Formats: sequence, structure tokens, C-alpha cells
Amino acid sequence: MHNAARPKSSDQWQTAVCEPVKSGSQDIEAALPLSLDCYTTGRPGPRIRRPVNAQTRPPQPVFLISASDCSLEPNEVLERIRRIHKEDDVCNEAFLSDTLLVADACSSSEQTMLLRTELADEVVLGQKPWHLNFVYNVDTPASQTNIPSGPYFLRGEGVFHAWKIHTDSSSCFETTVLPTKHRYRFKNLNSIGPNGSGMSVAVPSRLYYCPSPAKPLAGVRIGIKDNFRLAGTKSAVGNRAFLNTYDQDEETAAFVKRLIDFGAIIVGKTKMTAFASGEKPIDWFDFQCPFNPRGDAYLEPGASSTGSAAATAAYQWVDICIGTDTNGSVREPAARCGVYGIRCSTGGWGPTTGLYPCSPVFDTVGAFSRSLSDLQIFAKAALSSTTKQYKTEPAQQKMVESFVEILESFLGVKKTSFSLAETWAQSPPAEAEGKSLEDYAYTSGYNPFYYDIYHEYDGFREDHLKKFGTKAYVSPSMQWRWDRGAEIPKPEVERSHEELKVLHSWFSEEVLGADETSGSTAILILPVGPTQPDYRDVYSLPGPRLGIDALSLASFMRMPQLVVPIGQVDYDSRVSGRTESFPVASSIAGAEGSDLMLIDLARQALEQVGFPTKVSTGRYAFDP
Repeated sequence: MHNAARPKSSDQWQTAVCEPVKSGSQDIEAALPLSLDCYTTGRPGPRIRRPVNAQTRPPQPVFLISASDCSLEPNEVLERIRRIHKEDDVCNEAFLSDTLLVADACSSSEQTMLLRTELADEVVLGQKPWHLNFVYNVDTPASQTNIPSGPYFLRGEGVFHAWKIHTDSSSCFETTVLPTKHRYRFKNLNSIGPNGSGMSVAVPSRLYYCPSPAKPLAGVRIGIKDNFRLAGTKSAVGNRAFLNTYDQDEETAAFVKRLIDFGAIIVGKTKMTAFASGEKPIDWFDFQCPFNPRGDAYLEPGASSTGSAAATAAYQWVDICIGTDTNGSVREPAARCGVYGIRCSTGGWGPTTGLYPCSPVFDTVGAFSRSLSDLQIFAKAALSSTTKQYKTEPAQQKMVESFVEILESFLGVKKTSFSLAETWAQSPPAEAEGKSLEDYAYTSGYNPFYYDIYHEYDGFREDHLKKFGTKAYVSPSMQWRWDRGAEIPKPEVERSHEELKVLHSWFSEEVLGADETSGSTAILILPVGPTQPDYRDVYSLPGPRLGIDALSLASFMRMPQLVVPIGQVDYDSRVSGRTESFPVASSIAGAEGSDLMLIDLARQALEQVGFPTKVSTGRYAFDP
């Protein structure tokens, strides 16, 4: 609905989606793209009484003013409309049509006539007078007495929600969806933007939803990574052969169901690398890699959750995107795209039903946001009860040091630099039998990661061969990973699983463990993200993930790790030919279960010194 002019016919609303107004964020009867041929299935909903000749008019954009949130005095109505227009990203001047709806069980025909008389020809928005001819009172069922004021559509006697169509110009989404009358089932939007510039994404007005203890995520617009099943849609998991082999999913992932139960609005499924592997942008042969909007828009966007991170950085109309993290697939994209991102504690986010895996021993959920406060609200709602609350380059390096100083000041402590290898050497576990940390953990992550990423898709390769009579195509980079996995015998994987248990136990005792009061006995500050701009068109050979590094540490130890954008560094772009900026990030990690504590710690510490806890969309994460 980006037409500013007042519509003369339904053809001018080719960018709108309607659905009947219902109680509850997902109790939806229909949502039809493009044509505005809205329909209901007979469930009771708000209606008005109109002349017979008006009931055949095409869907009409209108303002609805509700007595539940606004006085129906003419001046109050005008002010409410102005606030809606200013604050709501779905509303525009076209909703100031010749019809006004009023939701007030106590209003009389004389009152509605007075409103029409007083408001007609008033200058409400811009310089044009309001050509108001009709004021109708909405008949509301008993279950819908608190219909919020906002932009709506009127068709016949039915009142419908308004959805706005945006374009996925950064190519972040694999598919975009609309809700159906079934709470956990969706259907594809099947629409593209102007001139084929990207998929269309539909979002409803935020005014229809009010967060509550039962619905803490009411109205929050969320994109989900394509390895989460969503009933009524197909999953590609970054591979065309997989997309073509299977029909649509019939069950929605358990974690996504929880978000829906809490009121979230699912807008689509975001792109990912094949099978949540570590493919680089130049390895994307089946689909186009999402574009990182930062800098010159040709920087590498990160690892397998790249679509979710890029969408969060690119679009103001998306609030939260979820991904998965195996060996850095949330943390690396968050750092590169300059958004807040958290790798949640392994196993701390509930059942994994409905998730296409990468390596189950390391897989966990993660989330991206442009605001630490929004991320905190999301995490409190979405994570299970195992989490704990908090109770109590030279330019780049300088930013990291400033972030450390902020944490030191807030906590009243001083940082201690230490070597994991030296700590191991001083007090190694008996199971190590004298081996150094490097030697003991050399293949502890390698074996299960590559074994799983290959064998978790044995069934897929068989199904594809049976259906098409051919091998399933994967990129050379993905085939290299599968080849490594095929070489590893099962006993080696079982040995590595035992090594991971020893590593986790030793780390909890000697370095960082859970604390009943604060959530974690210590906080680790870990490097994350590139130290210089990496372009998306540079090819590099895949290499084995051996030993422990800054990204795999949290994976091995099942820890949460929070990525925090802390600045941006200028660089001379070979793409744009001008000076650009790439994001700089740092990260903090705590003991398993301390997810909420990390977010709250970062937010409070940064707010205390006036450091930003929000980032912007587009070229710059922070104002230059």
C-alpha cells in the first residue's frame, strides 16, 4: 500500500492484503494477496450496516476509530488519526477515504451524524481537506468489544485488517507466507515486487496487537530460517534438489509453534546455506545468496543463518529473525551484518521437533534483532525455563577495549586474560592421559560435525535417487563436506562424543560454570566477525574445522554467546568507489543457561554509559 493518492478503483490497491478482523493474532479466516477479493468462511466478525448499493463496492481503505482507545469527540478523533498515520507503518493517506468507521456500542445515529458534520472538509493529513461522506458504526460481537483504532478495509458489510506489501530487495527470503484459518498452517504469498525486484512480503498493522503476559510477542513480525518446518510450505534447506524431492511440510516446528502461541506474526522463511553448512556466497549455485546491506552492499553476509541476519539489517518492517547455530551460524552473520544476535544454550530452547538438523550435538536456536531490548523481550518469551535471569585493526581493537571497559565498570571487576591451553596444561582432566588441549580436542568437533552433516541426509539422497533416478546435486563446497563425513567411521564419532563430555565437564570446573545467583561464575569476551571487509565475490577453498577456536568454543561447551555491534570502521570500497563502513562487533559468553543474563548484562551496562543499544537498517549500523 505505497500509493499515496486516494484510490479510485481496486486496481490501485495491487499492493494490499486483507483479512477479516478477528479476535486473537492468528484466528484468521482468509488472507488474499493482490486482488483484494477478500472472503470469509462464516465465522462472526465485525460488520456495518450499509445501503444495498454500497455493498458491491470494491474493498475500500478506511480509518476505524474505537471508543476502547479514543474519545469520540471530533478533535480527539482527528488527533488519533494523525497519531496513527505518524506511528503505524501500514497506514497512509489513502485510508482517509470518504468513509469513517466507529466502534462504540453506545453511540447513536445522532452522534455519528455529528462526527460526519464536524469532520467533513477538515484538513487532517497534508494540505487536502477530508471529503468525508459516511460514518458507520461497527456491530461487534461480544468477543470483540476492544477492536483497536487503525487502518482497515471495508468490503460490503465486512471489516478487514490491512496488510502492507514490502519487497525483499536484498534477497533474504526463501518463501513468504500468509496465515490461514488454521493456527499453525500457512500458505505461500506467491508474489514478486515491482519489476521483479524481489519477493513480496506482507505484514499487518502493528496497531491490531497488544502484548500481554499471555501474548508477550503479540504483533512481533518474525522471519524464520528455512530449516524450521512450517506447515503448508516447502523447505529447501538451501538446496534445489531437496526442494524438488519433497512435498510441503505438514507439521510446524515445535519452536515456531511456541512463537505463534505467544502472538508472533510469521512473515516468511529466510534463506540459508545448503544443509546449514558453511558455504561462502560464491558457493551458492542453487539460490542467490542474500545481500548484506552494510557498506557497499557487497560484503559477505556470514554463515548459514545469513538470510535471517541480512533481513534484520535490511528491513525496518521485520522485528526479529530466528536462525540456528552449529559452529557460528548465528554469531558470524550477526557480526558481519551489524545486528544483535544470540546463540542460545544448546538444549535450552525446548524440543527440536520439526527442525532439519546439521549436527544435533551442536545445533541450537538463535535470534537476531536491531535492539537489545527487543531481543530481551523475545528471549524471555521464547526460551525455556532452563535459562537464568541476571540479578545483581587498531580502530577495531580500540572499540573492543572500550566495550570491555564498559563491562568492567558496570560489574565492578577487572578483566583477566588467560590461555585455555595453559589452564588445561596446569590442571588437565585424567581422561586426557597427558595430551595437550590441542591434541586432545583436535577432532572432537570435526568428527561429529562432518559425520552428521553427511549422514543426517542419507534418507534424502535415497529419496532423490528413487524419485528422479539421479544423484542429488550439491555445490562443490557442500560435496567436499559430505566427502569428509563419508570417510569418518561411527566409532570415531562415538569417541569424539565422549571427548566433548570431558571437555564440557573440565571447562565448567576450571574456567566457567553455572551460578545459581548470577547465572554464570564468569563472563568470557570473545572475538567475532572479520577484522577487514570481506567481499562476497571472493572464492576460497573450504577447510576442515579442527580443534577449538573462538566460534567453536561455545558450541563445544553448550554455552550461549551474545554478539553486540560496537562500532564501524571506514574502508575504501572497490565496489562503490567511495569510503564505506563495515560493522565491528564483540561478543560475551556465559555458562549454559545464562542466555537472559547475557542480554540483560549487555543492555544495562551499555545504557548506563549512554552507549547505543539499537542499530539502524541499511548502509550504516550506527549514524556516521
